[in-house]
Amino acid sequence: MWGRKEGSILMEAVMVLPVLVMVIFAIFQLANVLMVQQLVEYAAYCGARATLTCNALQASAQAKEAALRVLAPVSLSKEDDKGDTGPHVYPSWGKLKGTKELSDQVDVDLSPSPLLVADAMKYVGCKVTFRYPLLVPIPFCKTTNGVIRLEGKAVLPFRHSTLTYPLAM
Repeated sequence: MWGRKEGSILMEAVMVLPVLVMVIFAIFQLANVLMVQQLVEYAAYCGARATLTCNALQASAQAKEAALRVLAPVSLSKEDDKGDTGPHVYPSWGKLKGTKELSDQVDVDLSPSPLLVADAMKYVGCKVTFRYPLLVPIPFCKTTNGVIRLEGKAVLPFRHSTLTYPLAM
C-alpha cells in the first residue's frame, strides 16, 4: 500500500494542479487578447487608409470593409456564412469559416466625416470597436456574457490628391 510520502505527493498534486492549469489558461487568454488588440489597432489603420483611397461617399463603407477583412480570422462566430462574397472571402484562400456574425461584432467610426472635408481638416481618424468572445473566461474582468470590448484608433493625414476626388463616381 502507500506510505506517507506517496500520499503527501498525491495531495500536493491535487491541491496545486488546478491552480497551475488555471494560470496556464490565463496566460494563454491574455496572450490571445493582446494579439487581437494588435489586430484591432491594425484594422483601425486599414480603415483610415481605405478612406484615403476612395471618394467621400464610399469612405465609411470602405473603412468598414477594410476593418472586417483584418478581423475576419479572429471573429470566432458560431455559424458559417453561406455567401461567396464579402470580407470573409480572401483571394486564392477562399471562404473563412465562422464569420457570419462578424459585421455585428465590429463598429467603425470615422472622424472627421469625409463628407465634411474642409481645408482646415487635414487628417482622417478611424476608431474600430471589436466585441471579441473570450475563449476562457477571465475572473474579475469586465466582460458581458464572455465578450470583451477592444478598441483601436488611427489617425492619418490627408494627401493633396485625395482632396480632389469627386463626391460621386
